[in-house]
Amino acid sequence: MELPKLRKPVLERLERLRTQWRTFIALPESRLLHWVFASDELSMLETLLTVEEHGSGTGPDLFLRLTSPLRSPEHYDHALAQELLTRHAALRERLAAAGVESSWQPPRVAPEAAPLSVMALAASIHQHYSPRFRHVALVLMPESMASEKAWAQWVERAVRGPFAAPVRWVCPEPGERSALEQVARGTPRLIHTCVAGLDMATALEEISEAAGDLDTPEGRFRHLFVQMSRALGAGDLRRAEQCRTEAVEMAGARGWRHLQVVAWVALGSGLLSAEGPKAALAEYRQAEAVALLAQEEGDPSGARLLLQSRLAVGSALVASADWKNAASVYEQVAALAAQIGDPLMELEGWRMAAWCHEQAQSWEESWHCGTRALEAAQLMDAPARQNSTLGYAGADLLRLTEQVHFKDKRTELEQQMEHLLGPEWQPTSPGVPQA
Repeated sequence: MELPKLRKPVLERLERLRTQWRTFIALPESRLLHWVFASDELSMLETLLTVEEHGSGTGPDLFLRLTSPLRSPEHYDHALAQELLTRHAALRERLAAAGVESSWQPPRVAPEAAPLSVMALAASIHQHYSPRFRHVALVLMPESMASEKAWAQWVERAVRGPFAAPVRWVCPEPGERSALEQVARGTPRLIHTCVAGLDMATALEEISEAAGDLDTPEGRFRHLFVQMSRALGAGDLRRAEQCRTEAVEMAGARGWRHLQVVAWVALGSGLLSAEGPKAALAEYRQAEAVALLAQEEGDPSGARLLLQSRLAVGSALVASADWKNAASVYEQVAALAAQIGDPLMELEGWRMAAWCHEQAQSWEESWHCGTRALEAAQLMDAPARQNSTLGYAGADLLRLTEQVHFKDKRTELEQQMEHLLGPEWQPTSPGVPQA
């Protein structure tokens, strides 16, 4: 795999992350790096890991990303150990290509002995490759978890458990989620918390400037959009609105309806957290009006633009707890998705409509929309269903069977969900209610 060429602002931020890593490994007692990222910084972490993983054998430390789901704290270590073996096997070719002798095999254990922990396996890997690699970094990014409490329990157990100094845990965490904050405060010597602080809004503006073409409509729109995003991040709402206005006018003059929708929705998303749902809704309604205009003009993307803008409208209505109107909008989303042949979004529209009706205690309407979500799922192939929100739609319906009117439907519902997703169909973590 050929790595992409990285621009100077990205390279500078990668170096910031490497500096933060070096600061951590210089702390003799620290065992785990609790690395906190803003939502727009996670792509930089992904870039760092990609560079490190695909450059295996060229850097001083070996980074191994482990994504096994945490189904229970008791079984997570075993899952990580098995994944580590698989991950190392996949790395052999790259290590060999970099001139690293890659014949490591896991230590033998007696049949009656307990299996080796992931820490013991990582320590063995380090011993084999020493002094080529100074440290082995186990980057834990579980694709799902039973609960944040279970995650925190496992992490605390891990940092207090057996430890090999050349092996370090790395737990990236979004800034808006603080699952490990309390554990980190309770074990300050063992857990080092670092806020990435990459200021990605500035980086994107620098990249846009370096890309050039700012005297063309396309380049000017791109730069206005980036500037709007930066202004939102800095809390300069007046500047953000100015950029949105200029971008919308420029796109409108050229008939770029899709870019007008993008600009309205982007500012609305920023205002949702900065000023609240009322301000966001005003922007989203403007996007909806442009999408309707695109449909009237015969734009083939009009229906998709309308679906996207109504999803945004629905999110603002949910944030306002305007359940009835939100449900109505999500029903419209489902109908639009069916019209353009998008069963994934049709399922999501019905699921969200059902959830909103449930919040309004409109039980019959909720059940109707929930079952429509299951009907949409039947139009999808098995992999698509597994990667959809079908499990949450089923869990919502299962909750409704606690109502007297739907008690007799529980068994049939469970059988249907098992048919669609398999016996372990129920989500292991709470679903995000908002589409």
